[in-house]
Amino acid sequence: MVRYLWCFGLLFFLACGDNNKADEKVEETKTERITESPQQEPKAEDAGETSQPDTPAVTDASTQEETTPDTSAPEPTVEKRVNVTPDEKVTPVHKNVTIQEAKTLIETDKDLVIIDVRTSSEFNGGHLYNAINIDYYGATFKGKMNALDKNKRYLVYCAVGGRSSSALGIMKELGFQIAYNMLGGFSAWKSAGYPFTK
Repeated sequence: MVRYLWCFGLLFFLACGDNNKADEKVEETKTERITESPQQEPKAEDAGETSQPDTPAVTDASTQEETTPDTSAPEPTVEKRVNVTPDEKVTPVHKNVTIQEAKTLIETDKDLVIIDVRTSSEFNGGHLYNAINIDYYGATFKGKMNALDKNKRYLVYCAVGGRSSSALGIMKELGFQIAYNMLGGFSAWKSAGYPFTK
């Protein structure tokens, strides 16, 4: 009987010990679950923080440095001196020109005055259009030349260039500003097939 009670007590003790161990295991399992569960990070709102938008922040345009040059500003221009004053005079020109150059002068300069210094009979035989006849051999040649406007531009010619060359020298002495002598004269002009009139 005593042995039987002893065995029963031993079984009861073991059973109670097993229950305590089971309770300990349950507590350990709960603890493990709590420690193994991932901790949720506090929301930004809970932490007192505000979420930043993904869009870039707008900055004040006045604080940004300009990276490109301002093309609206005009480029600096070099000031050129225009050397024209009321007191200045045209640089005198007294030179010989070919018939080709003379033709170009006549075609481009509508104010050019053409003077034929041959005799009147030569002039009536044929001359350049709009030419004025002032006979180099005439007694009044120099006086007639001196009466002309010396600020105009002139082209002089004769038969072959001899008399007109001398006439150019006289025009220079009289103060003509611009005068040209046509080399070869009317003969070269006519031979070249350039236009003339009678």
